[in-house]
Amino acid sequence: MKSPRGLVLGATLMLTCAQAGAFLGFGGAGPTGLLWVPPESFAEWGEVAAALARHKKLSFTAALTPAMATPRARQVLAPFIDDKRLEIALRVPGDPILPLIHAHPAAPRPQDAVELLAEAREEHKSLWGTPPRGFAPGAGAMDPRLFPVLRSMDLAWVAVGSDPAGRGWSHYKGMLVVPCRAVRTLGREPTARDLEPARGGQQAAAPAVLVLDEADALVPEGAWLRLLAGPDAKRVAKTFQPVSRALDGVEGTQVKTAAPSWSDWTGEDGFWSRRPEQQLAWRLYGDAARAIAESGSAGAGPGAIAGATAALREAQANRFYRLNRIPAQGSQGQAAMEEADRQFRRHLVSVYKSLRQPAPDSVLASLLTPARPGRRAGASSDEVQARAGPNWLSFDNPVPRGGPSPLKPLWRIERFRADWDDDAVILTYRMGGLAASTAAPHGFDRLVLDTYIDLNQVVGAGSTRLLEGAATASVEPRDAWEVAVSATGWGYALHRANRRGEPVIDDRGPLQADRARGEMRVRIPRSKLKGNPARWGFVVTAGEPTQEGAVLRGLLGSPVLQRRLSSAAPDADGSSALPGKVLRLPALRAPHGL
Repeated sequence: MKSPRGLVLGATLMLTCAQAGAFLGFGGAGPTGLLWVPPESFAEWGEVAAALARHKKLSFTAALTPAMATPRARQVLAPFIDDKRLEIALRVPGDPILPLIHAHPAAPRPQDAVELLAEAREEHKSLWGTPPRGFAPGAGAMDPRLFPVLRSMDLAWVAVGSDPAGRGWSHYKGMLVVPCRAVRTLGREPTARDLEPARGGQQAAAPAVLVLDEADALVPEGAWLRLLAGPDAKRVAKTFQPVSRALDGVEGTQVKTAAPSWSDWTGEDGFWSRRPEQQLAWRLYGDAARAIAESGSAGAGPGAIAGATAALREAQANRFYRLNRIPAQGSQGQAAMEEADRQFRRHLVSVYKSLRQPAPDSVLASLLTPARPGRRAGASSDEVQARAGPNWLSFDNPVPRGGPSPLKPLWRIERFRADWDDDAVILTYRMGGLAASTAAPHGFDRLVLDTYIDLNQVVGAGSTRLLEGAATASVEPRDAWEVAVSATGWGYALHRANRRGEPVIDDRGPLQADRARGEMRVRIPRSKLKGNPARWGFVVTAGEPTQEGAVLRGLLGSPVLQRRLSSAAPDADGSSALPGKVLRLPALRAPHGL
């Protein structure tokens, strides 16, 4: 094995040859370290071992998460680790962008960095037999305020991006801060020329460290192995060495925890948080993190908080914040981004589910769908907007084209949502407004909300008649209901259809109402409402209570149905513009979920 001095001389000779018109070498005055960051799904360890066996001078550092250290990986890589040709650097699962997690403005979580790093280090030591010497943070993003944590783990170095402040080589109490240059080809296969480390200025004699980051798609997946199998393999193989060896003898100047952060490996300020999709993703993450922070005072138990925290940490993986930043490679790349978008929102939904809170509507829509020019929230639409997740359904009432809804705010259903878990089904309604009442226990009146549920999807099994004698409409026979929930300012009642299709009250209970937001919520125990709500059909109506029974005034349905209802509903004197007309109300069902 050549000494660092020998490598320097060899690099100088290669540069001289390049100036004479020969192959442009990987020149410079100092040794070159290589840090390879494969995807977390990488499993071709036999090919890595074969490349090391084939090229006797090949040596480098690989950044692996504990989960990547499979028995197969440890078995085939162990001889090269023992021979000090392969170094394994510490890596946190998901490669979270630690500075943005550590100091998020909505809900900072410095404890996560400490716990994630400590857990990863202990697993690394257990799997590989020795503690790690170096750490490769997600995308090389690092906040100096984390240096005390890293130094307490006895790390020799931490890889970061370039240093816009020009501080040069630095260390924190002996732990080297290693500025790296990431090879960035954005979909193109890297060549030997791409791996030439740029040197200059005061750092010309210092080691160079290159990063091949396949995990963040700065180079294509598998690029390193393909280079080692290509025509320049021998030249590439004898040029690099593990990062720790390249850093032998480097000291640098002391850096303080209050120092500015380095750039990440992309070299772009705000690469992870500049685009609208990314900003929205970080806002949604911050809202979920804040929900956890506030859950203790809201009465959540340790188990619920632990489950929510685990789901939030899954949502910290940096791939969820790379949205639309790396060019998609055809339809497969687009499909991968869409799947990452769905997974991200599933994790956030799981946070709220663990805390027994409904997920906000902002989590339900794709982050990848760009806003249409001139389109506003509440703009006109022809259909009910249906969305679904693993444990929720949401239906937004459309606004008819050409003008506002003909339905009055008191009976205009803007949104209906169902959430469920093992304990209860929660029905949430948002109205155009609620009429205040000091007499009703829940603070509103002049409204009866009825929800008809088709549990079994069997045509004609159940009832098609509405409650409270609303004779102007009925449920479609194919959507006949078995259970109906009626909610007023006095509470809710759960009805079941008997064999004759007549409603029989099975349960009563209170509800929650927020008059300022026009919302009410009904919580029904699972013992009273069993089954999978994702397969149910829902018909939701709003009525005005009268002495003769409720008069149908609003519904969850298309603008066509809303206009027909407005024409068919009787006025105060009992007359109707369409006497004798009976509306057939179809049930709404879940679309394809998250």
